[in-house]
Amino acid sequence: MEQSTEKPCHKKWKIAAGIFLSVLVLAAGGFFWYVSDYYRAGDVALEVLASGDHLEVWDDLTSLFPSSFTDTAIIFYPSAKVEMPFYMAIFDVNAAAEVMEAFPDISHWHIAGHSMASQFVSEPPDEVDGLILLGDYLYGDYPPANTLTVYGTLNQNVEGQIDYTENVGFRGRRGSPPLSSLEPVSIPMDAPLDLKAGECSCTETHMSGHVRVTAEEAADHLEWMGDAGEREWDLDIRKLAAYHMGYGASKFFRTLNAFELFWHAEGMKTAFSGWVHLNGEEYIVRPEDCFDDADKNWGGDFTFPWVWLSSNDLVSNVTGKRLANSVFEVGGGNPKAFGIALGQKLLGQFYYEGQDYEFNFSKFWTGSRTFFDCRETDAEIHWKVVQTTFRAKMEVEISCPKAEKLLINYE
Repeated sequence: MEQSTEKPCHKKWKIAAGIFLSVLVLAAGGFFWYVSDYYRAGDVALEVLASGDHLEVWDDLTSLFPSSFTDTAIIFYPSAKVEMPFYMAIFDVNAAAEVMEAFPDISHWHIAGHSMASQFVSEPPDEVDGLILLGDYLYGDYPPANTLTVYGTLNQNVEGQIDYTENVGFRGRRGSPPLSSLEPVSIPMDAPLDLKAGECSCTETHMSGHVRVTAEEAADHLEWMGDAGEREWDLDIRKLAAYHMGYGASKFFRTLNAFELFWHAEGMKTAFSGWVHLNGEEYIVRPEDCFDDADKNWGGDFTFPWVWLSSNDLVSNVTGKRLANSVFEVGGGNPKAFGIALGQKLLGQFYYEGQDYEFNFSKFWTGSRTFFDCRETDAEIHWKVVQTTFRAKMEVEISCPKAEKLLINYE
């Protein structure tokens, strides 16, 4: 007796089609979630827009006009994750051409911006008089002689791609040695943390050391990220609460060197005890009135911007009592995965009296979203961070007098 295989084959095709559609829906959902978290206009830009001075708005085009007529204009061409179709400039590559057609009285055009600016002027290259690249390098057929390339110390991926020398500007210090400590560093890679650098040492449970930097040394070595002075310390470390970043900091992604900067806050709430001598003053450190954390950052470069906010010195607005077993930590900025900038992304954790609330953008299934802003006045710096998931929301507003902050020249 022969048995037909038509139905089982038909069933297999239905299963395969179902899997394909599921993957397609997940990919589409992930794409729309990614592009919906785009760069918003900054406060200064919004203030200029609200003033209306020498400014006109038509649909997606905002034009700033000088007080007197000119036949020269600049079109600023955005990059990815901005207010364009799907929040990606690649879906409207020829937007600048439409602007040029709308202003026939302009005879000299310059294009400024990022990668899409370079692509637009190269097809064809004779329609614009000049190109201004900010934090990017020239590619295509546009002549370097008509291009101004500006990049900074945080654009290391840009410098390696520049094979031309005309009109190239650099913001920062050239000739400085690579980021390094004052002394050779010893870190065993196959054992628990046991860092040594000259007189300084650090393990998971204790740290001690002595550093002295003169004013001349501080001025000549900005990469040391410190001011002139002398410090000596001897501190015990007891970690009380941890924030584990999840699979993003796992051994697999560390081996691939997937991210430009890794972060692990094993002691986001840590009790320190001991003493510190700072420029001749002695400070006694006690867990009862010293609130700090212990975390690790490593990788190829800092994110820009770099946001890091944390406190375990918290008081309840409901009871008025100190929260003895609570801490929050927020960190990140503009992380890069495999060299691709992911936009404004922050990791956050609120440990509230033993209950964890995590806000991790890489765990998209939790619905994690973040908004953050930083404002600076003459006397203070203000941060505001709002993070949400399907089950929780955390709002952080912090103000700090500039006079009380430590200036770290990490550029």
